[in-house]
Amino acid sequence: MPILVVFWSLWALAVAIVYLTEEARGRRRWRDVAIGQAPAVVAELGPYRPAGLVPVMLRRAPLAVRAIALSCLALGAMAVPGALVALPGLFYGGGIGLISIPGLIAAAKLFRAGQALLRRAPDARARVANAVAWELWLNGIFGALSVAAIAAIAVETAPANAQSATQLLHTTGFCSFFLLYGAISVAQALALRAVARRHADALEVHR
Repeated sequence: MPILVVFWSLWALAVAIVYLTEEARGRRRWRDVAIGQAPAVVAELGPYRPAGLVPVMLRRAPLAVRAIALSCLALGAMAVPGALVALPGLFYGGGIGLISIPGLIAAAKLFRAGQALLRRAPDARARVANAVAWELWLNGIFGALSVAAIAAIAVETAPANAQSATQLLHTTGFCSFFLLYGAISVAQALALRAVARRHADALEVHR
């Protein structure tokens, strides 16, 4: 248990460091985004002479962008523990660890999308679209496979006895984890797409 606490503490610290670093680096670019207009303050003008309007600029990325980018970094950083878990499976267990490779790729794409949003990078919209597509397709496929696995075990073990019931329980618990994580990932991907669309104009950056 202490090892897990240390591991997840280091994981959270790494995510926080990346977020704070990228958010600070991206402020300069986000300050180029106008969010409205305000009357210009000119000391020489009299009280009855109207002043012109000047654009009001952002000081940093909008709160929604920062929040969704942080979620991208947090879920994307799951590639590290995922790789550690999958690594033994590449050499033992008949190479079962290979099935985790698409998930690691999706996590890496999500992480890069979060960085691009905070930086207001020219390719931010493309990275977001690519990461969302990977998340939706991958979790849809794994979700369908998980449901199919539960159904297959349920049919195979009927009529149930103590051993088959235990096998079904273990399979259901294992697949339920993937279903829950997949549901969280899909919800995050949909939120990511919504935020990117809402701030599409601000993310339109020319190289």
